[in-house]
Amino acid sequence: MEAPNLELQREFFDLRMQQLRYEKNLKLRTLQIYTRLTYGFLYRIEHGKQSPSLDSMTKIFKVLGVTFDGFFHTKNFQQGKKY
Repeated sequence: MEAPNLELQREFFDLRMQQLRYEKNLKLRTLQIYTRLTYGFLYRIEHGKQSPSLDSMTKIFKVLGVTFDGFFHTKNFQQGKKY
């Protein structure tokens, strides 16, 4: 039963990351430069193929200009929309 829940969490994370990156007008390559994470790793996160560590999330959120609470706050999140 936990696999679908994990899948929903990954889908939320990748869509939310895309949304915030889109709003900041950041290319994935730019995010790579500022976070010092590999392009492939960021790509896999955005496509739900890999889950980020706490350290990776911290780097990503800093560049996106959000806190953990701000990232997971869903008021302005449009689920199902691809960015």
